[in-house]
Amino acid sequence: MKEIITMILTGSIACMFAVAPAFAADNDLGIQQREDRVAAKNGGNLTEKGKTKLTRQQNKASKNIYKKKHNARTANVGK
Repeated sequence: MKEIITMILTGSIACMFAVAPAFAADNDLGIQQREDRVAAKNGGNLTEKGKTKLTRQQNKASKNIYKKKHNARTANVGK
């Protein structure tokens, strides 16, 4: 009985560590949500400073997407 409980606890802990990164990845706000938050601080309007900041964030996200899309990795499909 003690061995079964130990196995269950060990499995539960292993699952917890395996799932934790998936939940952590969802904490980042999307750029559209950031835009709403910045606009809400100024009565619903974006300031020039806010627009500049959002444009910079969009450019950074675009560069990250490009890098991930055009990396040197290839899949061995059908081999």
